Amino acid sequence: MSEGTLYYTYLDECKRNYLTDLLSRNNPLFNKEEYSITSITFEKEYYQKEFEIKWENLRKKYDMAGKKAMHFVEYKKLIKSEERTPDKIGYSNFVEGGEFSEDKLKNFFRDLQEILESAKFYIVHTDFIWEKKQYLIKRNKIEDLSFKKPSRNVAPRLLNAIPYVAMRKHLDSLMLTLLKREINDNPSVSDGFYLDEELPKKIYTKLRFDADGKQFDARSDLKRAYNHTITVGSDNVREKTAVEILDEIRFIRKEEVGHEFVPSHCGLELVDMLCSMIAGETRLEAYKKNGLVTEEIDLNPGDLINLKFEDEELIEFSKILRDKLRYHTVNFLEY
Repeated sequence: MSEGTLYYTYLDECKRNYLTDLLSRNNPLFNKEEYSITSITFEKEYYQKEFEIKWENLRKKYDMAGKKAMHFVEYKKLIKSEERTPDKIGYSNFVEGGEFSEDKLKNFFRDLQEILESAKFYIVHTDFIWEKKQYLIKRNKIEDLSFKKPSRNVAPRLLNAIPYVAMRKHLDSLMLTLLKREINDNPSVSDGFYLDEELPKKIYTKLRFDADGKQFDARSDLKRAYNHTITVGSDNVREKTAVEILDEIRFIRKEEVGHEFVPSHCGLELVDMLCSMIAGETRLEAYKKNGLVTEEIDLNPGDLINLKFEDEELIEFSKILRDKLRYHTVNFLEY
C-alpha cells in the first residue's frame, strides 16, 4: 500500500426523493427508477485537525447528542411551521425560553453553510436512471411464456444489480478525480486538473459508506463492486492503479456516528445531508434536458438544494455544489 497522503472518502446512496414523488404526482407518464451515489473526499490531516473540530463545535453549539447522528432531513422539515411540534426529531435543539425559535434554526443552517463553503473537500456524484421492465422468469418449460410484472430489479438472475453497476461507475469517477493534479500559473498549460502518472505512489483513500438508510440493502453488491474494481480495474483505471489508491471499504452505521466517538465519522453526517439534495438537482437537470419536466412543475436550478423559509429568506447551498462538484455522470439505462 502507498506510503503517501491518506484521504477519507464518505459515500451515501439515494433512491427515491422529493423530486421523484413530485414528478410522479404531476406527470402520469413519469415512470423512471433512480439510484445515485454521492461521495465527499477529504485529505486526512485537514479532516482530523480542522474539519472535525469545526463540526464538533457546531454540534455542541446546538446541543446535539454526542453519541447520536444528526438528522438533517428532519431539521429541514422544521422550516415549515406546521411541522414544529415537540414530538418531531430535532425540535428540542431549537427551543429557546420554552418556545421554538425559528431564528435559532436559521442560525444553524447559516453556520452550516459557512462551514461547508470554506471546507476543503470535493464531491463526486453518479446518477443511474431507468424504467421498470417486464421479463421472462426462470421456468420449467422454455416454451411457456411466464412474465414477471414490471419490476425495478430487472432480471436479477441475468443482470448485475443497479447498486453494483453504479458503484463500479462511481469508483471509476472517484479514481479519475484522485489521479488528477491541479495545475495553476504554469505558462506551458492552461489552469486545470491533469492526470498525473506519479499520483498512485503519492495518494490513497479509505472508503466509508453510510449503511444505515431505512432501505439499505445493497451492502453485498457495493462490496462486490469494490472487490472487482481492485481486482480487474474499472472502465478507465487499470487494476494495478486501483489497488494502490483504494485502500479499503467499511460500512458505518448511525450508532457509530457522533462527536463523542473516535473517530466521529462526521463525514457521514455531511454526505447524508448532501446526497439527496445533490441527486435532486442533478436529476432535475437531466429530466429537463429529456423533456420529462412538465410546465406545471415550477422548479429552477437551486430549488432542491437551497433552503427557503416561509418568510422568503433563502439560505443557499448551491454554491457548495458549484464549487466542489469535481465529477458527475448521469447514466440512462436501456434494458
